[in-house]
Amino acid sequence: MRRAILILLLALLTTQNLSASTNTLVLVVRADSKVPDLDSVTVRKLFLGFPVLIGGSLLHPVRNRSDAALDPIFLQEVVAMSQSAYERQILMGVNRQGWLRPAEVASTSRALEFSIRIPTP
Repeated sequence: MRRAILILLLALLTTQNLSASTNTLVLVVRADSKVPDLDSVTVRKLFLGFPVLIGGSLLHPVRNRSDAALDPIFLQEVVAMSQSAYERQILMGVNRQGWLRPAEVASTSRALEFSIRIPTP
C-alpha cells in the first residue's frame, strides 16, 4: 500500500487584546488532509520522533522555531520535558531506531512553503 505523506506543523498564534495578550498553541494540517483531531499523546509521540500513522499515512512533524518564545511552550505543552531531555530522546530514536528527527523551520512562511510542496493522498 502506498503511503502518502502528510505534513503537520506546529505554530503559535499570538492574539493581542487591548487589556491582555493571550497565546494559543495550535497544530496545523493542510486543508485537504484526512487527519482527524489528534490527542496529546499522539502529538507527543509525533514530535518525539516515533512513527505515527493515521489512516495508513505517515505523519511528518515540522517544528516552528521562528520565535524563541515558542521553545519553552513546545517543551512544556507538547513534549513535557526539558530541552536536554528532549534532545537525548530524539538522538536515541535516531541512533537506536533509525527514526527521523522532526524537521525544524526558522520562519512561519517557510513552514507554510514546506506544507504546500508535500502531496496529500
